[in-house]
Amino acid sequence: MADEKIEDEECLRKGTKVSVRCRDGREKTGEVVAFDPQNQILVLRRKAHSGKQHLFDIDMINMQFLESVSVVEEAKGDFDLTIDFAGKDEIDKRIQRNVEYKRTESRYVGLDVTPVGQNLCNYIRKTLEDVSWQEKSLLVFNGVKISPPYGPENVGIIPTKAAATSKGNDHALSHVRKIVEKFHKEKIC
Repeated sequence: MADEKIEDEECLRKGTKVSVRCRDGREKTGEVVAFDPQNQILVLRRKAHSGKQHLFDIDMINMQFLESVSVVEEAKGDFDLTIDFAGKDEIDKRIQRNVEYKRTESRYVGLDVTPVGQNLCNYIRKTLEDVSWQEKSLLVFNGVKISPPYGPENVGIIPTKAAATSKGNDHALSHVRKIVEKFHKEKIC
């Protein structure tokens, strides 16, 4: 098929079910979605491998690599090639969700912090969401501060928050200190 042109291009019109055999022995059967005679490209639509209804696999086939093409079933009157496009509202919602996600994620990126500090932030985020940066220090629960070089001895309570509920702060301090210790143990091992 490499040197010969398809003489009856009508057999490759949209909606025709064809079976093709590649030179390497593979066979594919599907509906013709498009055929470009000038570039010898055939586009087939087949049921998706996943088996999900209303989903299709699309194959773009270079006709030069085919051994044979045979018509399995002629095209029926109308060929339905409906592609579900997301509407403007759906796209706007996706954009808004992505912008919010990126804004949230930006809280967790420290500027001019050491890799140890950034890795500690990422590590804490695995269990706690209430983590943010204040210059080069990490704030956890808005009351516990981890200062550089980010060791367990650098964990402390923010002085302005110390007066309010010292028992809660002590628990938060202890919890965060344990997380930092665990981070450094796992990092060393």
